[in-house]
Amino acid sequence: MKILTRLLVLSTLITLALLVLKLRPGAEDAAYRQIQKNFEKQVGILELDLTDFLEQFEILTNPFKIQSSKEFLKRVYVNGSMIYWSDNKSVPAYSTLKENDTLYSIKSESGVYVVRRKVIPSNTALVEIFSIIPLQITPPISNEYLRQTDNASIFGENSISFAESDHGISYNGETILNYKITSPTTNLGDKWFPPSFLLTIILILASIYFFFGKGQASHQKLILAIVLILIFRFIVFVMMDLFRPHWEIFNPIYFSESQINYSLGDLLFNVLCVFLIVACFFRLCKWIRLGVLLGNREKLSDGLFLTVLPILVLFSGFVVYRIPWIILEHSQIELDISQSISFDYMRVVASLILVIVALSFMVVFALSQKVFQYIRQPLYFKILCYFIASVVFYWQIGEVGISIIIVISIVWIIVNGTYLSYQLFNPRYETFLLLVLLLSTSAALFSLGIYKHYERDRQISKEKYANKLLIPNDILGEYYLNQIMEDIEEDTYIQSRLLNRLVAKQNIREKITRQFLSTYFKKYDVEVYLFGASGESYDSPNSLSYYEWRRAYQRPENLTDYSQLYLIEDEADNIRNQYLCFLSIEGFNQQIGYIILQLTLKKNIPTSVFPELLVESKYYLSTDQEEFDYAIYRKNSVLPIYKQGRSGFESNLSYRDLQNPALFDKGIEIGDIHYFGFTTNDERLIVIASKSYDYIYIFSNFSFQLFILLVLCGFIFVGFRIYKNKARLNLSTKIQLYLGMAFIFPMLIVSVGLLNTLNATYREEVDQNFLTKSFNLASNLTDITQAFENNTINRDDYTNAIAEAASLVQSDINIYETTGPLLSSSQIEIFNSGILGKHIKPEALNAIVFNNEQSIILNEEIGKLQFKSSYTALRSDRTGNLLGILSMPYFESESQLQNQQIQIFTNLISVFTLIFLISLFSGNLIVNQLVSPLKQIADRIRRTSLQEKNQPIHYAVNDEIGSLVNEYNQMLVKLEESKVALAEVQKESAWKEIARQVAHEIKNPLTPMRLKIQQMMRSLDKEDRNYNACASLIEQIDSLSDIADSFSAFAKMPVPKNERFALDELTQHTAELYQSENTRLTLSIQDQPLEVFADPKIFSGILNNIILNGIQSVTKGKPKIDISLMRKGNKALLSISDNGSGIPPEVQDKVFTPYFSTKRTGSGIGLAVAKKGIENAGGNIWFETKEGAGTTFNISLPLVD
Repeated sequence: MKILTRLLVLSTLITLALLVLKLRPGAEDAAYRQIQKNFEKQVGILELDLTDFLEQFEILTNPFKIQSSKEFLKRVYVNGSMIYWSDNKSVPAYSTLKENDTLYSIKSESGVYVVRRKVIPSNTALVEIFSIIPLQITPPISNEYLRQTDNASIFGENSISFAESDHGISYNGETILNYKITSPTTNLGDKWFPPSFLLTIILILASIYFFFGKGQASHQKLILAIVLILIFRFIVFVMMDLFRPHWEIFNPIYFSESQINYSLGDLLFNVLCVFLIVACFFRLCKWIRLGVLLGNREKLSDGLFLTVLPILVLFSGFVVYRIPWIILEHSQIELDISQSISFDYMRVVASLILVIVALSFMVVFALSQKVFQYIRQPLYFKILCYFIASVVFYWQIGEVGISIIIVISIVWIIVNGTYLSYQLFNPRYETFLLLVLLLSTSAALFSLGIYKHYERDRQISKEKYANKLLIPNDILGEYYLNQIMEDIEEDTYIQSRLLNRLVAKQNIREKITRQFLSTYFKKYDVEVYLFGASGESYDSPNSLSYYEWRRAYQRPENLTDYSQLYLIEDEADNIRNQYLCFLSIEGFNQQIGYIILQLTLKKNIPTSVFPELLVESKYYLSTDQEEFDYAIYRKNSVLPIYKQGRSGFESNLSYRDLQNPALFDKGIEIGDIHYFGFTTNDERLIVIASKSYDYIYIFSNFSFQLFILLVLCGFIFVGFRIYKNKARLNLSTKIQLYLGMAFIFPMLIVSVGLLNTLNATYREEVDQNFLTKSFNLASNLTDITQAFENNTINRDDYTNAIAEAASLVQSDINIYETTGPLLSSSQIEIFNSGILGKHIKPEALNAIVFNNEQSIILNEEIGKLQFKSSYTALRSDRTGNLLGILSMPYFESESQLQNQQIQIFTNLISVFTLIFLISLFSGNLIVNQLVSPLKQIADRIRRTSLQEKNQPIHYAVNDEIGSLVNEYNQMLVKLEESKVALAEVQKESAWKEIARQVAHEIKNPLTPMRLKIQQMMRSLDKEDRNYNACASLIEQIDSLSDIADSFSAFAKMPVPKNERFALDELTQHTAELYQSENTRLTLSIQDQPLEVFADPKIFSGILNNIILNGIQSVTKGKPKIDISLMRKGNKALLSISDNGSGIPPEVQDKVFTPYFSTKRTGSGIGLAVAKKGIENAGGNIWFETKEGAGTTFNISLPLVD
């Protein structure tokens, strides 16, 4: 609650600040002031750039090497002739530039400019440098590519118009140009106040819920939550007008389905509110005891529940299916992965909507399963109710309901047949399987909706295409022809050639077909008919005269929107329509003759985009519509009278197929081709064919939607875990999650890498192909260019040759002079209209002319149209001199590249999804097999105890788990050893306590007894028998006192203080103490230092005790003690042997037990102390004995390096 309060306070402050910014007065004046500041800044940059340009210009002999800002357009003139240009854009002509050095403005047809002039002092020539700031670019034509644009560096996002106004841009106090803002820029408050205010409302509603819902019953919380959600949606509805101007998702231009879903943002909020309400009901089911509510109901009531719940789930599935349909139907957003893999802002929002819808379906399905579990009815009764629900659903929805019923029924069988529904609230691997299954169901329904919409869209497109075929007019072609007719009538070359009867007229035909008729008209067969001033034909004596042509075809019903342009429909098949253009050639104050152009439609071969730059938007027809193959049949005929498209596509159709009613309804599919029929008014049949929708794309859409759902739901899950870390995942679930991520992330990396590689390879291939084409074309044009340079042919012949070459290579061609100006072009109107400047791009001139490169490829743009141009040198074959520069603009086929990318991406995501699903649903067995030894280990560890015998685990495989099992088994061995050691410690502790008590109990009476006996002895004579008895008692008391002291010493035995010492020296010194005439002692020590880490005092006592025991064990003869010390591996081995009586077998296992002794006067703790001291130092002690022959004690201690 504290965090929520802090967020609310912060959001409120931000909202108030944005409101102040939104309502701030004088925003328009501030915009004018900002524009003035921007202009002054730009002028300052221009001055610096111009100064730098002057410095380089005076130094460099090649001005095209100058590095300067591309933001300003620079032109250098020498005596009025341009010698340098910074770009190939169209700018005001030299004649319009003022001859003064002040900053001034120029208005022209191409736009509005601010110009700065600099003159380089020279005694021989006038050298002028003009640096130009484009304020507003106004192209001669407005269409899809060309739009009026304002200088964003100065005006920002404001739309302006240059007209008389009180506002203007000025410099040094002088007004340069007046303007006014027509559409001001949206400020920060206008755009961000609505979402900030909405966030504040959300936090307020959340605070109300937590404050008033605290301590309330579950159903009261549910009602409160639903009321707050509805209030939130009402507030959003009221605020929509604040959002719409500034946020695309709330703009109905991009999406509008109904008043409820008025925009994509409205749809987003609607599905979000529905999800929150459904989630509240789901939460309620966790709060209340469904078993109590639903466990004891009547059978009729249960039947109602079991029927309504499936209907609810099925209708939820229908909503999942319908949402992508609605988005595709009412917007330009593309959800089909087979059509586009690019993501923009709107598609991301649409994907988010789909995710929320999928989550809502999951909650509804889970809710129904939760209720389904608690209704105790036989399985057949539940199946019957589900069948009734399916029938009702199909009755309401129709044909598409069958697919939805099949999908959800499969999921219902899997969930209930495998008991996955019982894992709804357990963070187990089965829960993850259930979530993936439900997400897969949503993805399947999404892909089904996308496919069904594609089918409907394809049918509509084919209907539109059929209607297009029935429309005879070529609107775009008519517009072109009208312009061409005017140009031909004004051409002086044609006038002079047509006037002279003795001159051959073939050049006129070639010029018209190659120069005037652009590549757009390659879809027409063109005939040119020439006539004299009186109308006689120049073709042949038997040809129709000009006036006979007019009487035959100039009918009112054939006239188009342009005068002298007629459309002649072919009455036979209504397809091969003809255009007739009647041209009247006048000049030299007389009627020279007439020309008729006959254009007959043939197959369309689009080759250029440049012509579309010359068309106004009102005349432009979008070419986005798909081109289909089609065939036209007469009634009851199986042979088409006309066809266009792939060879043999119509051969699959039989007479029965052509009569099939389904052909005219939704179409029919034969092989991989879809056919759709359309009947005309004159009972002819048009069959339109296209490639069928590949079913792999359905799975690709399923895969892609599932991927999006998994990724976004994965982020939601991670966020939930961070916020509320309660759910703990077991090992098998983690393994599967990691395996899932191991599939997803490599898929992303591989996909991005492959797409980037494909993109780079494709572009490189296109560039290389055009370079090759440019080289070949340049070699073919060298001779004709040389002839033109030598004045062997005139400009018209040269232009005709260029047009013919452009027609052959199906590309536009531009030829530039070696100094940079345009020499000839197959699309001269692009330059004449001012869309492009008539000078070559300076980078190309610098590379070919000054750096002697053969070719170069440069990126170019005209408005929004981006393309590339290959520039190739035209060199003389004999001299190698540069004759000109060939430019070929080309447009990379983005559609072809995108199709390749889509093909690769769909294959990748389909394969990865298939592998992912197989591994996911089969991985449970594999994971269980992997973790079963771990479960066994966990079970054994759970049952491990110190009281019972622990059994080892048998695992034969030598892997990581095998290592773990081995470690566990070794741990059991150590545990057993520890149990023995613990028992020994406990036993020793008990003996110490006993020793302490025994010593205490013995010593207490001994002292007074000794004193009393000594008093008695003083009163007795030494010869007295009682005196001897008292002396004997004193000896016994001393013996008991010694025993008590031994017990006390054992109980108080100190903790060993280990240190490093020389074992060989200590053994040597100890052995020397026992060298005597009564004892034969031999000592054998290895000749190398043997150092150990132990307590030397305790070890010295151990040696003394063992040697002394050995001497005392000899009852007959002279004691013989053999001591041997040697190195054995990384340990020292000490052996002490005696020739005593040995240790009887029945007491051998008690030798190291405290207080056990075979001697009458021994305490029995010496060897026990020795064993403990040696083991504390990490060593071992043991003995070898033979009764009557002697005993050998062995001590092993680890050596210190």
